Amino acid sequence: MTTLTAEPTSAAEPTSAVEPTSIAKPTARRSVVPRALCERCRCPRTVPGSPGAVGSAEAVESCLATLLPGLQQHPNLDYRTLAYHAEQSDATARDGYWHAAINEARSFLEALVINIAVEEQRPGEESIAEFRKRMEGYCGLQSCCRYLQEIGFFRFDERLMVRHTYSLDRAGGVRQGVTEEPWSRLVRQMVCAAGQYVIRRYEAWKSGCRC
Repeated sequence: MTTLTAEPTSAAEPTSAVEPTSIAKPTARRSVVPRALCERCRCPRTVPGSPGAVGSAEAVESCLATLLPGLQQHPNLDYRTLAYHAEQSDATARDGYWHAAINEARSFLEALVINIAVEEQRPGEESIAEFRKRMEGYCGLQSCCRYLQEIGFFRFDERLMVRHTYSLDRAGGVRQGVTEEPWSRLVRQMVCAAGQYVIRRYEAWKSGCRC
């Protein structure tokens, strides 16, 4: 009978020591330009945040006045009219006249758009007085928004944004469980954001951006 003898097992070969994994060095982050910025001049094409802490009642009740310093840099705009509507909107909000505060805020946005449209009237057209009269006529803001889109100042979505913000009061915001106060604050914050956007766009436009 043949006996089977087990071959002696060879000693396990020493395994190579596991090298510690090298920690990847942080790579320098490239500056990412948002798609909303113009690739040529980096002009703003996004709605900037409303100035200040808009969540507080004090900031909301004075939000439109924060736009006035930027308007003083543009003497061709009717600063007196714009300041009047902005200050009246803030004052009536502080006094609790919520509907009047909305109306003055909408008047501010309308006056801002009309001023820019008149300022950017194309040469060779009707006189400035005739052009302003037509722009301030029935549905003046709609006419101005359409005109500003024609000359490239607004894109289609920007034009709709301004028109929609202007029409918020007519949308009837007061519903069951929603009083005039929170609706007025909401509308005024949206008007403030839209107004700030238009002002920023106007500054880029005057600096030579035609994107």
